[in-house]
Amino acid sequence: MFHDWANLFEITGAAGAQLIGLVFVAVTLGVGLSAPQAADGIRAFMTPTLFNFGSVLFQAVLMLAPWPSSLAPGVVLIVTALVGLPLPVKMAITAGLIAPLGFVMGMPFPTGLRRLEQWHAPSVRWAWSLNAAASVMGSVGALVCAIYLGLIQTLILGGLFYLAALAVVARVNTRDAAAPETGPGRVVLGN
Repeated sequence: MFHDWANLFEITGAAGAQLIGLVFVAVTLGVGLSAPQAADGIRAFMTPTLFNFGSVLFQAVLMLAPWPSSLAPGVVLIVTALVGLPLPVKMAITAGLIAPLGFVMGMPFPTGLRRLEQWHAPSVRWAWSLNAAASVMGSVGALVCAIYLGLIQTLILGGLFYLAALAVVARVNTRDAAAPETGPGRVVLGN
């Protein structure tokens, strides 16, 4: 897709790298020759200048990389474009992207607790304990999977676990079932 643009990216990348070097040389010479009062002004303009030249260099290198599809560089370019937004806007975008997923992922546990309490209230304590253990073991397991399998495979595996939990919830019907009773070989939590 970007093959025809390769020369432009090579030129802008080289120009960005040379301009960054030139800015360092100019600032070094300028600070040595200018009055001490000018140093604050030089610092104020140097940061955005280096950021802009570095951004051009980064984007040029990004576009020259041999990507298997155009999706990855497109996402990186969009994220790079959003870096300059004010902090409140970035926070609002982040919350807007994460909140729906957090809401949907947070629903199964309270729903399950409500159903479990209606079916057998003393088991709720065990559910909280299992939740704590699964949270710790799940985060460690996700880290190990990410290291040995990769991030994409870990996300797919996590999604499969959520689908399996959904299948169990859909299959188990506790509304018509009676609460467990004590008997030989059975341990039932007391009230």
